[in-house]
Amino acid sequence: MVWIYALLSLSLLLLAYQNWSFGGTLFILSVVMLILARQKKKKEE
Repeated sequence: MVWIYALLSLSLLLLAYQNWSFGGTLFILSVVMLILARQKKKKEE
């Protein structure tokens, strides 16, 4: 779970450095992964 937050912060760093295409893609990917991980957790409970 920690790696998702690491990916999120990395993408935000890239966005801050004006690397919009790569940073934005990473950001969207990590958000999707975070949502999927939360749904998976809910199903397991």
